[in-house]
Amino acid sequence: MDTEASDDGAGTTERGTTERVLTLLGLLQRRRVWTGPELADRLGVTTRTVRRDVGRLRVLGYPVRAGQGVGGGYQLGAGQELPPLLLDDEEAIATAVSLLVGAGGAVTGAGDAALRALTKLDQVLPVRLRHEVRALSGSVEFFGGGRSPVDPDVLMKLARACRDEVETGFDYPSGGETRRRRCEPYRLVASDRRWYLLAHDLDRDDWRTFRVDRMTEVALRTWRFRPRPAPDAAAYVQEGVASRVYAHRARFLVHASADRVREQIPAAAAVVEERGDGRCEVLSGGARLDTVLMHVLLLGHDFEVLDPPELAERCGALADRLRAAGTTGPPRVRKPVKRARTAAPPAASVPVMTNPDGTPDAAPAAHPRFVEALRELGLDDLTGQVRAFPDATRTAAEAAAAIGCSLGEIVKSLIFEADGVPVLVLMDGASRVDVERVREELGAGEVKRARADLVRETTGYAIGGVPPFGHRTRTRVLADRGLLDHDVVWAAAGTPHTVFPMDPKSVVSYAGGTLVDVRERMA
Repeated sequence: MDTEASDDGAGTTERGTTERVLTLLGLLQRRRVWTGPELADRLGVTTRTVRRDVGRLRVLGYPVRAGQGVGGGYQLGAGQELPPLLLDDEEAIATAVSLLVGAGGAVTGAGDAALRALTKLDQVLPVRLRHEVRALSGSVEFFGGGRSPVDPDVLMKLARACRDEVETGFDYPSGGETRRRRCEPYRLVASDRRWYLLAHDLDRDDWRTFRVDRMTEVALRTWRFRPRPAPDAAAYVQEGVASRVYAHRARFLVHASADRVREQIPAAAAVVEERGDGRCEVLSGGARLDTVLMHVLLLGHDFEVLDPPELAERCGALADRLRAAGTTGPPRVRKPVKRARTAAPPAASVPVMTNPDGTPDAAPAAHPRFVEALRELGLDDLTGQVRAFPDATRTAAEAAAAIGCSLGEIVKSLIFEADGVPVLVLMDGASRVDVERVREELGAGEVKRARADLVRETTGYAIGGVPPFGHRTRTRVLADRGLLDHDVVWAAAGTPHTVFPMDPKSVVSYAGGTLVDVRERMA
């Protein structure tokens, strides 16, 4: 007998039917095809009741299809409108985290939509989950976009601590050893690469920034604290990442708009503030002041040193050296010497290459298309830094030997086909591209090296001479994070026998690249 024959009678309440229909909807969303007996067994009813409940779902707008024969069954299809979805607890929290990343700017143009979706999700979640989502949405701020994953349990604990205003303890590496830290957590901040916690350090009685991926043994106390007046979380963390963590800090007044400079410098590399009249202030840091100075110089804009005073003096000394280098007659030709390679030489001491005939290279033969690209980007000064080497130099190792740098400081610009679409991968010369990791990063079905004709058609350059930017067409660019391990890298200037120097952050920025980890790992 059909136990649901009296659905509208006293034997079965309307609430019971509604709960069963919602359970049926959840099952249909979980698996592609269910047979009638399978659903009846899961719901504890007959197949006749399953057919009735399927009819109820169809009335509500869910396109449930029924197939006959072997392999047939009930299947939830796509409709003309988007019906409601059912999420379990884990799916709801995962969706909330993903929406937070979208709201933080990781996906261009998706921030407002992600925030609206998060708000709707918060309205319909059960109380036990709503607090979890609000802990995230109320305790997270962003600058930049796109970041490395962290332990979700740690992230959730810290979000709860920020929401509930409770003291937090965790182990954190410092000065070569791991110490227990006690703090009052204020905000979680996501940069373009990592998650950070802005907190008041109780032992040091000052505001501190902690990397979430370095925290271990995170524990929340029951002791609540009264919130202190706090700095702007995103701005404070960005300034710390860009300058405070370095031995030297410098401020520059750059004669270009803040929007233009932000396009050239990653958010984690410098703080850029508008100053009006087409100028902006840039705050950055580095292990050496010369390195910071070189980064600003390569932006291609006029600038003034605001701080520290010794850097302004250093500018004068370097200017005198460069002026002398350009007026002392033809430089002597450097012969390659077999020796251990270390860091790249400073820009002021770049070795002079020779032309194929052995004469000093007075006018490096950069590709005209690339020269024009440099001019459009305001990088005309780089044209004079292009270096040429003999035709016999055919590999990255030979190029490194000719330049006098390490193999890792050579940038390889490699074109791949991802489901037939060209993609540029920037990799240091000492590493190999893991094609499978590229495929996963792109979400593609097949990735392979591009044919020579496709490379030339896409970029306008031949294989071996492809620069990281200045291409004929715009392509997606993936840049391996290993490039950032160097102060200066050398990339092709449009021909297989010319290269130019640039700091890796600027290379990635001008190329419009996304930082990823796609190098082959040692077994």
